[in-house]
Amino acid sequence: MELVSLNAQVMLRKASGQGTILFQGQSIMLYTLADRETMKSVAAQLVKNELATVSEVSRGLGIPPSTLRDAVSAFSTAGIRGLIPAQRGPKGPWKFTPERRQRALETARAQPEATWAEITASANEGEAEQVSQRHVQRCLQNVRPLPQRAACSPAEESQTSPLGATEVAEGGVAMTSEMSGESALPSLTAADRRYLARLRAGVDSVFGGGFLALPFLHDLDFVGLVARTFSSLPDLGYTVLQMALAFFFLALFNVPSLEATRILLFTEFGLLLGRHRGPGLDKLRRFLKSVQAVERSEAFVLGVAHQLITMGVVDWEILYLDGHFIPYFGRHVVRKGYFTVRRLAMKGHQAYYANDPQGRPFFFLLTPASDQLTVIIPRMISQVKAIVGDRWVDWVLTLIFDRGGFCAALFKLLDELKVYWITWLELNRELRRILDQLPEEGFRRHLIRLKTTRVQVKLMEIGVYLKDYGWTRAVVILDLKTGARLAVISSDKSRSPQEIVRLMLLRWGQENFFKIMRAEKKLDYSPGYAFDVVREEPLVDNPQIKALRAKKKALKAEQARCQGELGGRLLRRKRDTISLETYKGQQEKLVRRIASLRREIERLKAELKALPKKVPISQVLEAPLEQCNFERKRFFDEMKLVAYHAEEQLLQILSKSYTGKDRRVVLHQILHRGTRVQLVGETLYVRLKPFDRPSVQQAAEALCAALNEKQPRTLDKFRFRLVYAVQPRN
Repeated sequence: MELVSLNAQVMLRKASGQGTILFQGQSIMLYTLADRETMKSVAAQLVKNELATVSEVSRGLGIPPSTLRDAVSAFSTAGIRGLIPAQRGPKGPWKFTPERRQRALETARAQPEATWAEITASANEGEAEQVSQRHVQRCLQNVRPLPQRAACSPAEESQTSPLGATEVAEGGVAMTSEMSGESALPSLTAADRRYLARLRAGVDSVFGGGFLALPFLHDLDFVGLVARTFSSLPDLGYTVLQMALAFFFLALFNVPSLEATRILLFTEFGLLLGRHRGPGLDKLRRFLKSVQAVERSEAFVLGVAHQLITMGVVDWEILYLDGHFIPYFGRHVVRKGYFTVRRLAMKGHQAYYANDPQGRPFFFLLTPASDQLTVIIPRMISQVKAIVGDRWVDWVLTLIFDRGGFCAALFKLLDELKVYWITWLELNRELRRILDQLPEEGFRRHLIRLKTTRVQVKLMEIGVYLKDYGWTRAVVILDLKTGARLAVISSDKSRSPQEIVRLMLLRWGQENFFKIMRAEKKLDYSPGYAFDVVREEPLVDNPQIKALRAKKKALKAEQARCQGELGGRLLRRKRDTISLETYKGQQEKLVRRIASLRREIERLKAELKALPKKVPISQVLEAPLEQCNFERKRFFDEMKLVAYHAEEQLLQILSKSYTGKDRRVVLHQILHRGTRVQLVGETLYVRLKPFDRPSVQQAAEALCAALNEKQPRTLDKFRFRLVYAVQPRN
C-alpha cells in the first residue's frame, strides 16, 4: 500500500491496483489506477469542489496541469458527460467519398488556375448531398500548391489581409471566409489563428536569422526534394516538410545533438516552420525512425547533389575524394578501421566525401570502417554518373585523392572508366633515390595560385614506372624552404605541370571542410544507432589452426627432449656401473612416452588437415558481426551539408560588402543575432537587431538588401513575402 498526500485533508491511497481518495481519513471516491478517464473525472471533482488545487491534484495524481484544467472546464460545462471521450471520426456517413475526392483532384491537376469554388463544384457534381468548399480546401490543401501573389507595396499590404476575403476574429486575426475569388488559400485552424495573431503583434526570436537561409532553400527546391523523396512518411502532427525544415535549422544553428534540443525555446523555433511551436525531442526521434523505415535517405542525398549541379554551386568535373573516420564506442560488435587521429584500429564507420576544388561538398557515402578508399572510389564514380545523367562524357571527370587510393589495380580501372586521376606518388627506397638524384638545375620555378594564397615552388616533369601498371606521368615538387622533394602522378597528359600540382595542393580544402564540420556541425555525432547482423561475413584465419599448431610444436619439442634423454642415459650406462635391470626399466618408460607423443602428433596432423583454413569472423568473436543502419545518420548529415551550402551562399554575398578575414565569424554573428519578426499584411518583416561594430552593421544591411532582391517567401503554407532589414544603431 502507498499513501500520497495531496494536502492536509486529502490523501490518495494506492493498493491492489485501486486508488482511494480519503478526505479527513474517510473514503469518498474509488477508481482503478489504470483507468485514466475515471482518474480525470476524480481529479476534476476534487478541484471543482475546492478540496484541492490544480497543482496539488496534478502532482498527486500525475495528471498534466493543462489536461486537468481542460477536464475541470468540461466538467463545469457538461458535468460527467463532458468528461466522457467523444467517439472519434464522422458522426454519420462520409460525404467526401474517395470517388468525389478523385474528381476534385483531377480538376485541380487538369486546371491549375481553377478556383476552390470550381473544384468544389466538380466534387459535388451529380451528388444529392453537397460538400462545403471549406471542407474540400481542408482535405486537399496538402496536395494543391498555394497560389503565387503579385508583390505589392508595404502601404498596400497594411490595408490588405494576407488571406484574401477576411473577417476579423478575436485577437485581430484575419480569417478566410468561403472564398470564391481567383485565389484559393488553405482554411485556418485555431492554431493557425493563434500563430498569425502572434505574428501580427510582433515576436522577438533568437532563431530569426534562420529566415536568411530561405532564398537558398527556394533555389535548391527543398520543398520539392522533400516531397518527392519522403512522401510516404507518416504525419506526426507536423508535416514532413516542417520536420525536414526543423532538422535543417538545427544544423544551421549548430545544435550539437538531438538531446541538446531540450533547452531550445520551441515557441521561437517554431516561427521558422510556420507553426506556433517547434517539434520536441520525441517528435524528432520518431521522425528519424520513420526515415529509417522507408530507406530513402540515399535518394535524398543524390537529389540534393543533382540540384547543386543545376544551381551551379558545385564544380563536379573536378572532385576530391577522401574518408572521415567516425569512431564508435558502444557495445555492439562492428568492424574496425584505422583511426589516423589516434593511430590505432578502432570500431566505427567511414564517411567518404566528394568535394569540389573550393572545398564545397557534393555528396557522401557511409560505409563500415574496414572499407578502403580503393574499393569505394568505383562506387563513388557510379554515384556521380547517376547524379549528372546526360552531362557525363568520357574523360570529363578528374579525381584527386591522397595516398590511401594509391593502387595499380585502381589506376587501371580508372583508365578503363575513362576518368582522369591525380594522387601522390608512394616513394619506396628506389624511387626516393631517383628523386634525390635529379639535378636541381633541371627544376623550373613556378608561382601557383591557390584559393587565397600563392606558393612558389620548383617543378620537374619525369616518367615513373609503376609495378603492375606501367609508365605514368610524374611532376616532382622541390620545396624552396626545406629542399624536400615530393612527386605527384597523374593520368592527365593535357594539363600543365603547375596545374596538376595546383589541383593536388587544393586538396587541403577538403581537410578544412572536415575541420569545420567537426568543430561547428559535430560531424562525428550519430542520432541514435540501429544495428543489423551482417549477411555476408568476412572470412578470417581459423584460430583453431594456430592453437593446434602451437600444441603440435610443443609436443615435438617434448619428443625431442625425451629422445635426447634416452640417448644420454645410454651413454651414462656405458660410463657408470648401474644394473641392467634398472637401465631397461628407465628405457622402457621413455620409449612408451616417445611412442605416445608420436601418436598424439599424428592425431594433431590429421585434425589440422580436416580443419578449414578460413572461417566466418563471428566464430572467432563468439558473437554475430553487426553493421550500423546508416539511414538516420545519412539524413542527419545531409541536412548539415545543406546548411553548410546555405552558409556558403550567404558568405559569398557577404564577401561583396565585407572583406575581413573573419567573414565566417561575422556571418555566424548575423545568423545568431536575434530578430524582431512581424507580419504586416501579406509581408513578413524580419528585422535583425543592431550590431556594435559599424562595419558589421553595414555588412548585415548589404546582405539583407541583396537577399530582398531575390523576393523570397516563406516555405510554410502561407507563403508570406519576406523583407529583411537591420534595426538602426542607437
